[in-house]
Amino acid sequence: MKPGEPVFYPLNGVGIFDSEVKRIFMDDTKAYYKVYFPLQKMTMFIPKDKEQKKGIRPLSTLEYLHETRKMFFEEFSRLPVMTSERHIILQERIESGDVTDVVTIIRDLICSPKYNLRLNGHDKYMLTTACDMLAHELMYAADISMKEAQVLIKKDIDLRLAE
Repeated sequence: MKPGEPVFYPLNGVGIFDSEVKRIFMDDTKAYYKVYFPLQKMTMFIPKDKEQKKGIRPLSTLEYLHETRKMFFEEFSRLPVMTSERHIILQERIESGDVTDVVTIIRDLICSPKYNLRLNGHDKYMLTTACDMLAHELMYAADISMKEAQVLIKKDIDLRLAE
């Protein structure tokens, strides 16, 4: 990562990589990524050794986002009826920060009425969070406003529901 480069961090969206810094904590020096999140107007220090686990990654290209969009119109996966099992699956997907996981969250949740799965509050929160994460990345990749990105996602949701 280079200073000024946009990066994606799950649940926080797109941030701007500032630098790699070292911090001393309890006689131990650790390396961190310093990332500024313009939408939230905050800076975070993300442990470098947890980069893979935390899901920080380079921003997706517009081409890659178009490829993952195709997944949105593929066969959906049935989510577990048990809310605790569903919660674990959705939480793992959202925390991965992987675009394909985010797209499948949206797809699988909006298709749930097709097999009589009623969404609870957590499911609806995950759906909103996934839509926001995707819109935020699309905004940067396509160089459009957040509102325009949200409209594009809403159009795809409406198309999927019309099937």
